[in-house]
Amino acid sequence: MNAHRKNGRVMRDILLVGTLGTVFVVMCSLFLMRSSRVSYLQVTIPTAEVERAAVQKQILDLQRDMKKVQYEKTWLVRKEKQLEEKIKVSAAQAKAREEKKRMEAEILEEAKKLEHDHTFEKGKEENEDYAYDEYEEDEEDEEDEEDEEDEEDEEDEDDDYDEDDYDEDDYDEDEEATDY
Repeated sequence: MNAHRKNGRVMRDILLVGTLGTVFVVMCSLFLMRSSRVSYLQVTIPTAEVERAAVQKQILDLQRDMKKVQYEKTWLVRKEKQLEEKIKVSAAQAKAREEKKRMEAEILEEAKKLEHDHTFEKGKEENEDYAYDEYEEDEEDEEDEEDEEDEEDEEDEDDDYDEDDYDEDDYDEDEEATDY
């Protein structure tokens, strides 16, 4: 620096050099920071793209699964409606069966009532007929027992004679006549 310069000028030059140095240092640090960020971004961008692709694949898989679930849901809803219809039909059939049984029971009850009324009117005639029928049945039972005993006796007699014991070749008629 010039010796003839005044002190004010020297100070100004020092300040200017200091300011320029500071600006230079700040600019260098900013450049270094930027380049480190760029290198970091250059490293992270591909990994982010890979992650993004993986996430998109997961999203597609989830969308497919969601479509399957929606299909199954609609299928289940259809099945549920079919089952509800079957239940309604079954309930109607069960109700009809119960009604039919009730009607049959009423008809049987009415028939029994009519039969009872009819038998009540004939009361004495049936009692007389019943007594006569019992007497005839007793006689028939006795006759049946006698017939069975006779049949058993005949079977016993038949059992005594066995055709296998009699052989025609061994027994001649001529010998019979001479033996007596």
